[in-house]
Amino acid sequence: MTGAVDFEKTLGYWQQDKWNGSFSVKWHIVKDVPNNILKHIILENNENKPVTNSRDTQEIHLEQGLQMLKIFKEHVSKTSILDDFAFYESRQKLMQDKRSKQQQVQKQVWDSRTPISVTGSEQQQRTAPPLQLFPTRQRWPKQQQRNLCSPTESLRPVSWTAQPMLHS
Repeated sequence: MTGAVDFEKTLGYWQQDKWNGSFSVKWHIVKDVPNNILKHIILENNENKPVTNSRDTQEIHLEQGLQMLKIFKEHVSKTSILDDFAFYESRQKLMQDKRSKQQQVQKQVWDSRTPISVTGSEQQQRTAPPLQLFPTRQRWPKQQQRNLCSPTESLRPVSWTAQPMLHS
């Protein structure tokens, strides 16, 4: 920490607005440290759970904090989260480019549509037959039936299937 906690400051990082406060930090160590080498550090102020079960903003007492800092310093890391940023940025760009191309193709297809005027029997041939809904019985497992209704109710699930109407 490079300064005091400002409890009046609120940030838009959290889904719920129940946390406030902020403080500045200076990062000295940025590396991947596996959870399994931190599990032995227990937090009394978090129901005696390992520090690895903690959530963001969990308060950690000085003794446990020093233990963690020692592990962070001594652990030889083969990877770093900083190495992943280039991958995620390029993936995001590819996804945006793909989305943009799809939108362009959809727009071209939509713009190229022209109404076709047809008459008489041609129109009947080009028009898709209307759909009519026919009920079909759906079978549910007996266990699921027991969970969904009381013994006095009869459960008869019905789903609807669209089928073209045939003209004679």
